[in-house]
Amino acid sequence: MMRFLQRILGRGNNRRDESEWIAIYLALSGGVYGTEQERDNLRSLGHEIDAAIRRHNVGIFDGDEFGNREAGLFAYGANADLIFQAVQPLLLCQEFFPRGYVIKRYGSAQSERIEF
Repeated sequence: MMRFLQRILGRGNNRRDESEWIAIYLALSGGVYGTEQERDNLRSLGHEIDAAIRRHNVGIFDGDEFGNREAGLFAYGANADLIFQAVQPLLLCQEFFPRGYVIKRYGSAQSERIEF
């Protein structure tokens, strides 16, 4: 939450380093917020994504959210393509969420949606 507020308020991180981002959305089967098992699996996947992003030094994992029968995982950095390359293997090999998509945002206007 603090990183989010720092970005909004313009304090802390250099805004040039976080001008691009990815959002990973996964379909949930159990109610609006998914089942307890789905939420646990998503949090585990989030830890793996965080580790991959740190290992590749391509950005910052910014957390998750649940609602509307889907879950979101968010990361930002200087290059959305590099962030995606770091996490794509995890998305393709995870077995808990059969449907999902990624939105890559480039700067302030251009984005790309990738189904998996």
